[in-house]
Amino acid sequence: PEYVIREYSEQVSVDHQTLEAYMRSHTFNYEDFNNESNINVKIKPLIDSNSSSRSLFDMASIKTIDVTDSEGNKVSHNLYYIIAREGLNDKPSVADSVYIAYDGLLTDGFVFDNRKFPIWLDLASSLEGFREGVSELRTGNFTENSNGTISYNSFGVGIFLMPSGIAYFENTSSGIPEYSPLIFSVKLMTHTPTDHDNDGILSILEDIDNDGKPFRD
Repeated sequence: PEYVIREYSEQVSVDHQTLEAYMRSHTFNYEDFNNESNINVKIKPLIDSNSSSRSLFDMASIKTIDVTDSEGNKVSHNLYYIIAREGLNDKPSVADSVYIAYDGLLTDGFVFDNRKFPIWLDLASSLEGFREGVSELRTGNFTENSNGTISYNSFGVGIFLMPSGIAYFENTSSGIPEYSPLIFSVKLMTHTPTDHDNDGILSILEDIDNDGKPFRD
């Protein structure tokens, strides 16, 4: 098929419709979450429209993120997020490094990435929708086991649904077609405030215009 370059303003409305239809027809195992245990998010179709299960749409909050198009116009994108468990401690900034486990999937259910065991990730170099979502979670507590391993509990868990304009947009990436809305479920274990240019000032404090994007200043 012929490749067509799309505008943010036209694509975002298509993506919002796709994501809202997905959220209205899916739920997750919200009943399983309490303050302690290491529960995995399980997103599942809402089989019975008359059931008492709440849809993702019923539980979602919206964070608005502006993207500037090629003509300098700001186009508003909705990041839909659901906090399954908030966590106990601090929220990371969008410029911090985080220790997280996550799943990434498309609206057709295809899982394009899966990190069952936590990894360190620099939010500054992550997708805009991803870092804005993770910064809504709080970290948990940890204990050191007798064998030297670390166990985490009471950490934040969330589901983030983002239009392609704050994801890969026209680019493709490991099984993700261009213009794909993305869905992530994330567990935030801990974080490290980060000074990317090693000047002794945390990167988030170098956000001169307070737009949440210190790397554009």
